[in-house]
Amino acid sequence: MKRIFILIPLFIGSFASAQTPPSNPLFINSIVSTDIDFIKGNDSDVSTSISYKGQDIKEMPDSRGGDLMDNKTFVFEASFSNGKKVGIWCHSTFGSQEAAKKYADKLLPRLGKLPELMRDKLSHVIIHKGDAGAFAESLGHFFMLYSDNMDTRISNNDLEETVFHESVHAALDEKFSNTEAWRQAQKDDGNFITDYAQSRSSKEDLAETTIFAYTMMKYPGRLSSETENWAKTHIPNRLAYIEEVIFPELSLSVDNFTFDRSAAALKVYPNPANDIVNVEVEKTVKGSELTVYSITGVLMKTLKTKIGNNEIDIKELSQGVYFVNMPGYRATKIVKL
Repeated sequence: MKRIFILIPLFIGSFASAQTPPSNPLFINSIVSTDIDFIKGNDSDVSTSISYKGQDIKEMPDSRGGDLMDNKTFVFEASFSNGKKVGIWCHSTFGSQEAAKKYADKLLPRLGKLPELMRDKLSHVIIHKGDAGAFAESLGHFFMLYSDNMDTRISNNDLEETVFHESVHAALDEKFSNTEAWRQAQKDDGNFITDYAQSRSSKEDLAETTIFAYTMMKYPGRLSSETENWAKTHIPNRLAYIEEVIFPELSLSVDNFTFDRSAAALKVYPNPANDIVNVEVEKTVKGSELTVYSITGVLMKTLKTKIGNNEIDIKELSQGVYFVNMPGYRATKIVKL
């Protein structure tokens, strides 16, 4: 049977359930209060360079108050291997380009470790001199950091997690946090992984939960088995949402599959299924086929396609997760009961 190279064969979504056991949050406070090193200093970093663009007038929101406009902001531009550029704006109170660049340089590798989807949505990052907590602006797609707090987070090995958390707010909140599907997943789970996620469920749950899901997909085994098992048991629906809607490309990466969000999704039902899966096809490419692959990359079934309903017999397949693929469509996960 044909095999395809699978980069990350972990499929959280297969654990999704309509009902989960009630539980207190696994962690007190927030993700940065845990001892977990979700993102490590030696993880892949796709940043390529940082350049100084001079001083300019910029809007520099500050939780401590003061003038919104800063007339001599030190402006840097971070570049990444996919060609994306993100602005890093350091407040004029740094006093010199050299002092400002010191903190822009500290931020750069943390941005380089973000998921591409999140980094590509960022407009810029603001760095203020002094000490205050980080915060983000979802509509403007940027977030704020403070130099003294950055140093504290670095000493505690938490700056990567802080940048990830605020990037979720800046890059993902607007599109995902208020969707009906996310709210339903919250309701179905009924549990929260941190106290912070529970106490501010409409604002912080996505950011708190996403880093657990991302780490489980991107770095299998990095979290303890106790943490992974708790998450799979108590928040499976949100893990499935993050896997399938936000980061589907992390679940399966093969040359002839597509997870392009602009591609149409295959309409597959029922799902999960015991014996027959129906696939509705609105258009076909001449000679195209429906294919079913296991999560280990084994080609299980091939079916000539036609416009309309296509039935796939999965009775003989073992219980588990499979992917249905067809040229021109986004690959779709199915679960065999």
